[in-house]
Amino acid sequence: GTFKPDQLNESCCCWGTLQNNCETITLDIGKENYFVFWRGISQSADEAMDVVNAVKDHPKAGPFLNPVDPVALNLPDYYKIVKQPMDLSTIEQKLTSGKYVHGYSGEIDIVRLRRDFDLIWENARAYNVDGSWIHKDAVTMKKFTNRKLDNAFKKNRADTH
Repeated sequence: GTFKPDQLNESCCCWGTLQNNCETITLDIGKENYFVFWRGISQSADEAMDVVNAVKDHPKAGPFLNPVDPVALNLPDYYKIVKQPMDLSTIEQKLTSGKYVHGYSGEIDIVRLRRDFDLIWENARAYNVDGSWIHKDAVTMKKFTNRKLDNAFKKNRADTH
């Protein structure tokens, strides 16, 4: 298929399912370089997107969906404590823009993906007092995410051996 610039989202990537055994995608975007991510690019990419969607759909995911806005939330010391902010929308954007992909293989670097998920939960635990609802939710989300990642990528390893 052919994508024109107005069909690309803000992060300059496409996400969808290719139909009719499409072998190539042409991006009509001039001299810019874009990564196109689609269902079926690789098994690990599909699994990674499934994990991201499952984590985003978790009932306790709300506070972690988007970047923390320290001004709106009146958290003036947030960036003094949290040196590397991370959130689920940023992970999704990095995934769909190819930031977790090994070269041109389409395969996902699970270590980098897991590191970013862990960063969300560690940031929440570092900033919020032990026992607070957000601290507890971060612990819950970390366990849920690790279980999803372990199951998804354990399955991938079994399929390749």
